[in-house]
Amino acid sequence: MSPFVIGLITVAAVLLFTLLILIISRFRKCPSDKIMVIYGKVGNNNDGTTRSARCIHGGASFVWPVFQAYEYLDLTPISISVDLRNALS
Repeated sequence: MSPFVIGLITVAAVLLFTLLILIISRFRKCPSDKIMVIYGKVGNNNDGTTRSARCIHGGASFVWPVFQAYEYLDLTPISISVDLRNALS
């Protein structure tokens, strides 16, 4: 094999490895007790208007590095203490 072909294969392998690492690092999973809200450029509705956010519950999605960001909303229940003395029923 010529050095040019070996160099071309090496460059292609490095680019493929870098692309794979980039995809894996931006793939986000959402736990079942949270909602992942992806905001930024997320797409269009059926009528052509743009959406400002996309909500994912218990799944996964790819978050584009520059155009999108994400946050989690917690779904764990909050216990509230309510005093029922002298309450009307």
